[in-house]
Amino acid sequence: MILIKSPVGLRGRAIVSSFIRKVRDGKKQPKKCTFKCIKTCDISKSPCCIIIALVNAFKGNFENGFAFAGSKSVLLLPPWGNPELSGGKGVLSEN
Repeated sequence: MILIKSPVGLRGRAIVSSFIRKVRDGKKQPKKCTFKCIKTCDISKSPCCIIIALVNAFKGNFENGFAFAGSKSVLLLPPWGNPELSGGKGVLSEN
């Protein structure tokens, strides 16, 4: 998991995916706001459109989406799980 800052400024633990890596590397950024779903979302500063990303993840499309997970979800992984998972600061964290 990785700690991210959502487009509305809230922090959350996201499951690492290729989409999260692209956002981190600046390769994904919304060009326009189709939904205007959250007043505090500033499209010019958002790393992604959260509604599109969450809907894509819900559909199983992690190339264009991501999902949040609780802090203890990492306990469900076997010891040989994804080495990128951590409970610490993520690459998108401002700290």
